[in-house]
Amino acid sequence: MQLDRTFIAIRKRTLIELWDLTLQVLRRHFFALAILLLVGALPWFLLNFALTWWMVGESQFEEYVYWFYWVNICLVTSQAQVATSYISSYLGHAMFDENPQISTAFRDVRERGAWFWWLHLVNRMVFPVVGVVAMGAMAKGTDAVTLVWGLLLCGPVALGLLIRSRTPYMNELLLLEKAPRMDDLGSSSVQISYNARSRGLHSVIGADLVSRFLLAGVVAAGLAYSVFATLYIGAQALNLDTILENGALVHYLWQPALWVAAGFVAVNRFLAYIDLRIRTEGWSVMLSMKAEANRQKAETAIG
Repeated sequence: MQLDRTFIAIRKRTLIELWDLTLQVLRRHFFALAILLLVGALPWFLLNFALTWWMVGESQFEEYVYWFYWVNICLVTSQAQVATSYISSYLGHAMFDENPQISTAFRDVRERGAWFWWLHLVNRMVFPVVGVVAMGAMAKGTDAVTLVWGLLLCGPVALGLLIRSRTPYMNELLLLEKAPRMDDLGSSSVQISYNARSRGLHSVIGADLVSRFLLAGVVAAGLAYSVFATLYIGAQALNLDTILENGALVHYLWQPALWVAAGFVAVNRFLAYIDLRIRTEGWSVMLSMKAEANRQKAETAIG
C-alpha cells in the first residue's frame, strides 16, 4: 500500500468539482458500489415496504397514496447513512488499494460492534422513525388520526436530519479512522475518542456543513425523481406495468429511486470528507510523510 499514491488526486476542490468527481468514482467502482448499496439497502427496503404497502391497497389507495410516497421518503432519508456505511468503508480502502475487496467493507462494519449500530439506529433516530410508521400502520384510522401520525413522524425525522447535518462524517470517522468510543491514552499511538475527533473535525467549517447538507438534499431530490421517472417510463415501454393490477408496479419503483439517490450522496459525502481533511489538516503532507517513513523503514529492515 503506497500512501502517497491514491486513486483520487489529493488536492482542494470546489463543491461543483466534488460532484463531478462523484460521477468519476461511480464509473470506476460501479459494480462494487452497486453491490454494497444493494446489501445495505435491501433489508430496509423490505421493512419499509412491509410497513407502508397497506397505503396503496385497493381499499386505501385514493386516501393514502400520497402518504405512501411521503412516508417512504421519510424512512429512506432516516436510514440512508446507516445503509450506505459499507460504501464509506469500501471507498476508504479504494483510496490506497488498486483492488479493494468488498468483504473488507463488511468486516469493518462488523468489527465496530453494537456501539456503531446504537449511534446510527438510536442516536440518529432510525428506530424512532420506524416505530412511528409502525404505529401509523397499526392505527389506520380517520383523517384526524392520519394527520396526528404525520405530525409525529416529522419530529424524529427532523431531529435525525439535524444531528446528521452537524456531524455528517460519522461513518468515515468510525470506519476509516477507527475512532474509539473513549480516549485510549495507554496505547502506543494515542487514539482520540469519537466525540472529541468529531468535534474537532466538524467545528472547523461550522455553518458550511449546513450549506453542504442542503445542497446534497437538493441533488438527491432531483436525482430520485429523475431515476423514478426513468424507471417508470422504461417499465411502460416494456409493457411491464400490466403485470400487476391497477398499475401497482409504480409503487415498487419509488424506493429503488430513493436508494439510488442515497448511494450517490454517500459517495459525495466521502469525497467531501477527504476534501475537508485536505483543507484543514494538511492531509496531503501527512500522507507523503507517512509514505516516506514507511519506505525508509522497509529499506532499513532489508539492509
